[in-house]
Amino acid sequence: MMGGVDLQPQTIEDFITDLHRQYSSKFDQYGAPLMQKHELADFLEGFTGMPLDPAISDAVSNFDEKIAQQKEAASEKGLLPEEAEQGLYLDSFSELLLGIAQRLPAKMMTSIIAGRHYLCGGDAAILAQSMKKVGKSPTARPWFPTAS
Repeated sequence: MMGGVDLQPQTIEDFITDLHRQYSSKFDQYGAPLMQKHELADFLEGFTGMPLDPAISDAVSNFDEKIAQQKEAASEKGLLPEEAEQGLYLDSFSELLLGIAQRLPAKMMTSIIAGRHYLCGGDAAILAQSMKKVGKSPTARPWFPTAS
């Protein structure tokens, strides 16, 4: 997957896996988390702090394409196509994150991941809870630098 600044790849993978689980409201018959489109948008906005960046909006726009791919591959995983279209599995979610990382300036996504990891001490549940609360706050607004 992606490596973070001064973080081991397995640490990053575990962190992203836990975040996916925290933001997913549905589960398949085997208990695998499925992230809904609105959950993906909320996650990306809170995690990156860049809701207006084209890489972020394109990832959300690609949600339906990823669902179609999952639906096509459902039988290989022992799932019904209807189940595979209920939300993003971790692998599809990770592919969207990698796509974002490739479009952002070099190492930006790794810096974001590392920063968020250190902010919450690696506890994805704490970070997810905080991001969800901020997302519901009427006074919380994204910060954008302005020219002086």
